[in-house]
Amino acid sequence: MKASGTLFLGRTRPGVQRATDGTFALQLHALDRIGTHQVEPWVVIWSGAEAEAFWADHQHRLTPGAALRVEVLRMRSHVVGRALPEIHAVASDVQLLPGHRVNPQHTPAHTHQQPAQACA
Repeated sequence: MKASGTLFLGRTRPGVQRATDGTFALQLHALDRIGTHQVEPWVVIWSGAEAEAFWADHQHRLTPGAALRVEVLRMRSHVVGRALPEIHAVASDVQLLPGHRVNPQHTPAHTHQQPAQACA
């Protein structure tokens, strides 16, 4: 399954790490603004050279409320403890949408963090 759309970064900072084979991985905690007072948390993992170049170019602009155009694969719903269910997905492309923002004060904070995992 493949999906694309606009997500907004949440208050949890993006995470970066390298897999044992040296592959760069970027983990983005974002929100789908479904409707008024209705948001769905997402964790998007993007790996590889394009993700690393995106991070190098945009890391200082990846702040809460920033809008991202994403194309994702392998979406799965996860529930951890008593937290809200969140969608985990693997990105095939991410673009920063300049000038599009949402107020991060109106978004739930993520209650946990998981380390980024490289994609196979």
